[in-house]
Amino acid sequence: MEKLCSLIRLSVLTQTTGAASSTLIVATYLIVLNLFSVPYDMFTLLKYFIVLVAFGTQLATFTYFLDRMNNKKDNVNFGLYSCNWTAMDIGFKKTLLLAMGINNSNRLAIKATPAIIINLECFLKVLRVSYTILSVMINTRHTSSG
Repeated sequence: MEKLCSLIRLSVLTQTTGAASSTLIVATYLIVLNLFSVPYDMFTLLKYFIVLVAFGTQLATFTYFLDRMNNKKDNVNFGLYSCNWTAMDIGFKKTLLLAMGINNSNRLAIKATPAIIINLECFLKVLRVSYTILSVMINTRHTSSG
């Protein structure tokens, strides 16, 4: 698990934060600009929309599977705790405690910062903030032109 996280961490961070996130924001902004221009080009609008959907799907897939991986890993401790450990002997209890400690100490997750784990919730928060920024930009443009 540790090797997997170390191998894909840089790739996922670069893909999610750099390329795909900025492309999503730029494509959305260009779609809105194209819609507000007087003679808007349908072909250009369609190109921007396809880029928006493609990168949005790619980011959603990345974050969905990272979220599933984190949830499955967290369910191992719950499964260990949920076994009938109270009826077992002291040797089993010590082994179970050791297994839970090892699994809990190895808290691997792909993180953007030490506190922010890249998962589906993080992706949805970024989408919400992007939508808010886009709304402010549209309202600013609309009020300054009108």
